[in-house]
Amino acid sequence: MYKKILMPVDVFEMDLSDKAVRHAANLAKAEGASITLVNILPVSGRSLLRGFNADIKKFEEYMTTESDKKMTALKRLFDIDPEKIECKVRFGSVRDENY
Repeated sequence: MYKKILMPVDVFEMDLSDKAVRHAANLAKAEGASITLVNILPVSGRSLLRGFNADIKKFEEYMTTESDKKMTALKRLFDIDPEKIECKVRFGSVRDENY
């Protein structure tokens, strides 16, 4: 039934995601599906740093690195093959992203 599961996560508010993680893990395990974890970071930081291109780049690199670390830790909570879990970090609005 399911081949791919897209799971939006806020890695900075993981206590809100516990049930969703368990549900996605159970679905993926039962169906042999893969999971794509997506963390969308807000663009509000960009507007605060407008005019400081170097600072924007540092901010984005820092946030991307931190998100990657947290999603790697999150992958350990899934009882499926880690190769079946893909992690993506994006900046923007969830409604503007295409997967």
